[in-house]
Amino acid sequence: MEAQPLFDRTVTIEENFPKILRPLDEEVNMLDCKIDVNDKESEIEFEVCVAEHHRFYHNDHHHIYNKLMKHIMEMLEKGLIVDENGIELSKFSNEVKEYINSDEV
Repeated sequence: MEAQPLFDRTVTIEENFPKILRPLDEEVNMLDCKIDVNDKESEIEFEVCVAEHHRFYHNDHHHIYNKLMKHIMEMLEKGLIVDENGIELSKFSNEVKEYINSDEV
């Protein structure tokens, strides 16, 4: 019995590997995310950001994860990310630096 080739060489690369289109941010359904990415004014506790980030990252919800990361970075710029004591964190805070420099971000 002759082995079958892995790919049909008579078709183009695009037919063998269809292009995956990424949805626009406004098209992404945030499922049950605890962070409202449309709220640009309310403070968010840093631990909630990290927990939601890990949850969506490890469940392979990459579109949600990407939209969430953009929102978290925007909120850091505005000074609306706080620690558990309500103290404002910046991207220069040690815990935020550690989070940003992790392999998952």
